[in-house]
Amino acid sequence: MHVPVLIVGGGPVGLSMSVMLSRHGISSMLVEKSSSTTYHPRARSINTRTLEIFRQWGIEKDLRAVSLPPAWSKEMIYTTNLSGPEIGRVETASMSVLPNEGLSPCGYMLSSQDRIEPILREAAESYPTADIRFGHEFISFDDTSSGVRAEIRDVNSVANISVDADYLIGADGVWSKVRDELGYTLEGEQNVAYSINTYFKADLSKWIEGRPSSLYWISKASRAGVLQPLDGGDRWLCQIGMANDDTIKDGWTEEHSAAWIKEAVGDNNVPVEILKILPWTMSATVANKFSNGRAFLVGDAVHQLPPTGGFGMNSGVQDAHNLAWKLAAVLNGWAGARLLDTYESERRTIALGNATWSLTNFRSVQRITRAAMNGSAEDAQEAIKQAHHYGNWMGNEFGFGYDSTAVIPDGTEPPHVDNPSEDYAPTARPGHRAPHLELEGANGRFSVLNLFDKKMVLLAGQEGGDWIEGARKKPSDVPLDAWRIGPDGDFEDPNGTWLSEYGLNPTGALLVRPDGHVAWRNAQGCNDPAGTIKSVLEEMFAH
Repeated sequence: MHVPVLIVGGGPVGLSMSVMLSRHGISSMLVEKSSSTTYHPRARSINTRTLEIFRQWGIEKDLRAVSLPPAWSKEMIYTTNLSGPEIGRVETASMSVLPNEGLSPCGYMLSSQDRIEPILREAAESYPTADIRFGHEFISFDDTSSGVRAEIRDVNSVANISVDADYLIGADGVWSKVRDELGYTLEGEQNVAYSINTYFKADLSKWIEGRPSSLYWISKASRAGVLQPLDGGDRWLCQIGMANDDTIKDGWTEEHSAAWIKEAVGDNNVPVEILKILPWTMSATVANKFSNGRAFLVGDAVHQLPPTGGFGMNSGVQDAHNLAWKLAAVLNGWAGARLLDTYESERRTIALGNATWSLTNFRSVQRITRAAMNGSAEDAQEAIKQAHHYGNWMGNEFGFGYDSTAVIPDGTEPPHVDNPSEDYAPTARPGHRAPHLELEGANGRFSVLNLFDKKMVLLAGQEGGDWIEGARKKPSDVPLDAWRIGPDGDFEDPNGTWLSEYGLNPTGALLVRPDGHVAWRNAQGCNDPAGTIKSVLEEMFAH
């Protein structure tokens, strides 16, 4: 059996990889040893950038239907317990983003992985190019002269299947077999803390009425922890801190979780139904390598981030978004294999930054909890002020820029911001995500982000007709759309901001990659637009 791409792992990242490859016309097989999608809520955060990706697939409304109402995402509460006095609150601007507020056509969502995964699975299975096989376990793989040969076990029949693939994707999570087969190690802080994730049902409306929150951090129970609403009703998730003691969790029971939840509420009589407990180890690590030849790692297989910030699943989906179009470009013949080297050079830097930032958030929560447990209200208030970056991460989410051979610098510097993690200044500097802005076409207003999906895209100013003509001469085999924006152009700029936000003169142009990141920018016109475009594409995608 042969497939162009074999994906190991059927969580959000593996399913996302399947969808994105299918959208690029690439056939794939996905194998997942579990018989179905997860029952446990696990991850909750769908940040705005990730939702922009999901929106392209037409599943935004489905995801919003299983997400908390926006009011729950505006702040997080630090409290003794739900019945006791609050210690303080932090406004969470990055979790309060609403659609079409200027930053994005999308908003932020709080959902839960057990509701997200079925939607992603349905999306993946809707493509005839995708062979989705739950109940199939990856065993091992060997390099071949033209790809990899993997052994897969059907867990129902206990039969082994050999699969030849041009490329192998390890999206198989923290305990990645693909990573182990590659022999890669995780670098960073391991076993930072232990916790018991508990999925439960309880009616806590009496204690939280009028104060919705994304997180209720508890400091006056026998163990520190956090209560997390899943649906605004009776479905909850909590993380009960085991500190650094790995031994206690081995004897932890559902009864222990129920007792802690009652402590966290401050009422021993509240009815609690425990649905699932899951011991969990927190680490902040990144693999020393992201790929080897024709094998690649994405998501938790290559980076393990503390949950404080919710960047784990989001980073993984964005890994897949970065890699999928590059694999498609090589498999479809319009790019050389060198393009695949840029996956690691672009995404590893981002993973390292997200790991450090998420760990910093966890340390901030620890300081607040220690101060509260020591009875120092003043110290706790000061610690809460210092924890402002937790929940306010626009710089980390949108402000980063890639630096690789798939980006051609234009000599400009990134915009200055006071706090690179929190503050975001839109820029179309090469390497950065192309900023959202509204355009107007024959069918009304739409986001410019709608244009960035399966092809390279050239955008030119109102006097950039030569760029459009040059692009439409097909200067290379690279699939390329070209649009002029401005009066009498392909699209109008109703707010009059496009040139200034994208750093162009009316005669200028830029190229945007399928993942929405700017690849090249020429602020003004030139004497040979077709030749310039040809040389730029050859530099980026040369065989």
